Amino acid sequence: MFSHEYTCDRCNLTATYVSTEIGYYRLADGTDIPRLSQPAWCNYCNALRSAERLPELERLQQILAEIESAGLSDGDYDFLESLQQSPESYLAERVSKWRASVRWRSQRQSPPRCLECESTDLELLAQEIDQSLESLPHPNCGGNFTRTNWWHCSQACYTVLDSEGRGIVGGPSAT
Repeated sequence: MFSHEYTCDRCNLTATYVSTEIGYYRLADGTDIPRLSQPAWCNYCNALRSAERLPELERLQQILAEIESAGLSDGDYDFLESLQQSPESYLAERVSKWRASVRWRSQRQSPPRCLECESTDLELLAQEIDQSLESLPHPNCGGNFTRTNWWHCSQACYTVLDSEGRGIVGGPSAT
């Protein structure tokens, strides 16, 4: 993952955003599916934060349909050989996870939440998953944050959220 440091050109405030933070949703049936994040200004925290990135339901359905119709790729077979896992069980696991993702997204009620405070009062800053933020507006003073530094770091643990994006109290986090 990467940390990005920004400095406001008007008030000199510095803010840090950690991208590609690892996390999962734990669904009611116990299935874990990956959680994506994006930069946002959280109005409750009054700070630059990571927020949930909710994938479009149509895109999840498209990926599921492609997996169900195309099956496994040559690269998948090479990977499975190294894991000594049967192609049938691997494909069944993939289809099951994508179906769970489609089910989750079709039932999700709330908008994206701040991963720090769980507020939905956010200004999402990068709508595209591969969008890099060189600068962004500073809502408090009217200035602009400009990226002044960035670095790669490793994550020691990950968060587990319920299907609506709220932290699971006492939920496991891997280290």
